[in-house]
Amino acid sequence: MRKIGPAVRRRRMSVCSWGTALLVALVACGVVRADSQAPITSHSLMADQLILLSRKCLAGPQQPSPQQLQCAYTLLSMAKPLIPDDPEFLRLWIELNQRMDHHTEVLTALARYCNLEPQDDAAQLQLILATVARAQTLDQRLAMVDRLLDSPAAAGLSAPLRSRLDSYAALALRELGRRVEVDRRVAQALQLDPTNIQAARLAYDAVLARQGSVRETGLAALGLIQANPVDSSFRRRLADVCFAGGDYSPAAQQYALAQSLATEQPDDGLYQSWVSCLLATNHLDEALAILNSLSQRGQPPAAPGAAPSAAPSTSGATPAAGGTLPSVGASTPPATPGAPAAGSGAVLPAGSLPLDLEVLRLAVFHLQGQDRSAQGSLNLITRELERRAKAGDSQAMADSLWLRCFLGPQLPTEAELAQLLKTHNPAEITIRHIRAWIALRDHSPQARQLLEGLGSKDPFSVYGLALLAPKGDSSLDQSFLKRTVLAGPMSLPGILAAQQLIASHVEPPTSVDAQAVAAAFKALPRSLRNPNLTPGNWVRLDVRPATDVCGYLQPVRLIATIRNAGEVPLGISSQGPISSRLFAYLEPSSMGRVIASLPPVVEDAQRRLVLGPHQAFKVTMRLDWAEAGWLLAGRPDARITLAGLAALGPEGSVAGHITVGPLGATDTIETIRIHGTALTPQNTDSQLAALSDPDTAVQMQAAAWLVQAAARLANATDPTTQQAARNIAQALTRKYESMDSLMQAWTVRFLTPDPAGKALLQTIHELAQRSDNPMVQVVYLASQVSDPASPLIDAAIRSRNATISDFGTAWRTVATQLKAAAKPATASPSH
Repeated sequence: MRKIGPAVRRRRMSVCSWGTALLVALVACGVVRADSQAPITSHSLMADQLILLSRKCLAGPQQPSPQQLQCAYTLLSMAKPLIPDDPEFLRLWIELNQRMDHHTEVLTALARYCNLEPQDDAAQLQLILATVARAQTLDQRLAMVDRLLDSPAAAGLSAPLRSRLDSYAALALRELGRRVEVDRRVAQALQLDPTNIQAARLAYDAVLARQGSVRETGLAALGLIQANPVDSSFRRRLADVCFAGGDYSPAAQQYALAQSLATEQPDDGLYQSWVSCLLATNHLDEALAILNSLSQRGQPPAAPGAAPSAAPSTSGATPAAGGTLPSVGASTPPATPGAPAAGSGAVLPAGSLPLDLEVLRLAVFHLQGQDRSAQGSLNLITRELERRAKAGDSQAMADSLWLRCFLGPQLPTEAELAQLLKTHNPAEITIRHIRAWIALRDHSPQARQLLEGLGSKDPFSVYGLALLAPKGDSSLDQSFLKRTVLAGPMSLPGILAAQQLIASHVEPPTSVDAQAVAAAFKALPRSLRNPNLTPGNWVRLDVRPATDVCGYLQPVRLIATIRNAGEVPLGISSQGPISSRLFAYLEPSSMGRVIASLPPVVEDAQRRLVLGPHQAFKVTMRLDWAEAGWLLAGRPDARITLAGLAALGPEGSVAGHITVGPLGATDTIETIRIHGTALTPQNTDSQLAALSDPDTAVQMQAAAWLVQAAARLANATDPTTQQAARNIAQALTRKYESMDSLMQAWTVRFLTPDPAGKALLQTIHELAQRSDNPMVQVVYLASQVSDPASPLIDAAIRSRNATISDFGTAWRTVATQLKAAAKPATASPSH
């Protein structure tokens, strides 16, 4: 091991110097990881059962109580010295201590784990941040991170890890108000690792905070997509930018992706923007199909927490550059002046749409020449706006008259206009629009003057001038249509102008900012621009048993290989594109018959921060440490097979079949055979002889088998069989008295609650109950005492040994909770 330097050897260190020394030590040492296929020992056997008992303590539908955590902690504390270098155990130990806020234990275990698994930069980051968190002030924490990044030790850290330390520093700098330095650290973090979601969010939000241009916002949105290509909200951010710049086709593609990636029903705003872009690109049938589909199932429910949608502008100008685009997590497109009020509890007839979407359907019918359908749609809109007007919405009647001017077959009458002017100022923009378009459709000489008076930035004005262009002068007509798009690409006239240009085989113009975003978008790999979202296409999961045949009480391991099959790097975490949740759904059977229903084995599979293209890593899952371990331990003579399905990032089940997300993956778990030892006289003699084997592990396996065999044989009616049970009991009792505490704790773990078996081995029960050894007493309570009112718990609480007393106190509460939570197991999903 390389020397760390004199600072480590000082007796008294500041938090900062101590932390830096630990971090340097982290990247300096390189202990070889323990062999996952290490020989079975007495220590590993006992540790396995202590882990099973700790899992039993944490059982229940709710979050574990402090007493449950304390009992589990006691049991794992006893397992810790038995398998100190087992990486899978250390992960359990770290997780439990994090739950209990045992910061020193977490740091020590993380350091040990990182030495065993030097490639796990996710754990290294966890260790560094846990160390940094010990500093009392934000300035001290920032200084610790900077010292590490500036030290020679930084060369031993992976680029994704250094990137995340930079984004941590950026957050600290932002909290300290040193905003000038934030952008530099964020840019550095993204340069090191474009999959750093935290840095990409910081970059995006910084652009919005300073009201950056559409170009800056779009490039920041591309950064979000690189960080997580399958986040629906990120796709929508990019789509909003493209839409605002008049780049309708890619906007429509990204809205479609956002809709397909959404884990909940998108709000109306997404459909409204998506349909608007389809309308602008002359995909009228596709736009109408979406609208009709939405109308058939009623108003799409808004996603929880989503803001109300906003309609495409019916009179406004282009949104202010960058400033009106929402931040990450928001979902509504920019609102513009003059639009009918969005949704707002509209009550429309069955088969209709929310008002904003019904306006778009009216526009589609209008363009397709479906006059009767257009009239029906307009009638729905008119009735709804009249309802709002009667409810006190003064703008509703103005909007109703304006839509009749713009898309209706009949213009408002002078009487209707006069009635409107009683409550509206003639200078209001909606009134001016109505007057201009009445003149336009009446072919009045005043039309041009009224339209020009609205200004060149008003898309309705420019669109009206396009309609006034001399027939046959296509160049002038197209010039005004292009100007309309540039004046308001998200407004209804801008959308209609784009549709007319495309129908004439003319490309609508896009803003300079949108062109820059489009160029950057085209530079992305194809899989990011338009990904194939078929599960298993990006990420592959390969699951194999470590050994396909296991003996009784031998470790049962699955080795899962997670591979990035794509061309772009992908982050892996609970919130990253690759889920870190790995599930194993097991179906145990014997003689071809399913014998139990087990909950899935769940593993946090984050062993890397990032998976590069075609890179892979392995995850070990201990099936015998989960519910299957109880089943296997209690059937020493059975021949059991385990098979099933493994799933990365499961999202639910459909008709009993597991479903995964677009970057999820599944694989069949090949059959694992567990061969027990049949209960025969010959095998009984062999197991009795094994109690004297020089290998303690062999003795322990034999003792577990014999304890359960004695209980089963004791229930027989045949005198010869009952005598065999007594012989086993006598041999075990004699052996028990000479056992060390580890072997005694092991033996009492397998005592059965069966009355006949308990009577047969009563002496062992009594010796265990009187034992003052903490492991024996704790294991006996956890495995044999389920009644909260048991006097054995009272005796344990009175023990002079603090470990026994504390465990007894906590166990009384845990036993009560486990008794209340006991429920029949549910059926496992089909595979």
